[in-house]
Amino acid sequence: MRVALKKIPGVESVEASLNQGKAFVKLKPGNSVRFGDLIQKIRDNAFTPPDAKVTAQGELLRTGGRLRLRMVGIDQIWDLNLPAASAGNGGEMGKQEGKVIDIEGVIPAPDGRTAPAVIQVTAWKPAPSGPR
Repeated sequence: MRVALKKIPGVESVEASLNQGKAFVKLKPGNSVRFGDLIQKIRDNAFTPPDAKVTAQGELLRTGGRLRLRMVGIDQIWDLNLPAASAGNGGEMGKQEGKVIDIEGVIPAPDGRTAPAVIQVTAWKPAPSGPR
């Protein structure tokens, strides 16, 4: 699987631990890798993708009252599930609407053939001057 993931343009490195049953994929700054492509490659190699811990950068949007993230470098938008303390109007994060932010979170394991388009946010901060 490691070799297959390394062949995806934009992947910088892949470290796999069979003992832990995990793969750590580091993407190059400015990459245009779609999460769904990584999931598919994992499935193609007869593995079941688990929850994914992610660090991402994107523009914070509000659509239909929900906060969303448009990833820098790719035209993909993710719904954001915020911790209970930040829910509602988005708290401090909501004030960053229209700006680029860095987030950390978890993308739940896909339960079907398509990857979920939601990130459970665990931390965020305003991005340093502009996209990386």
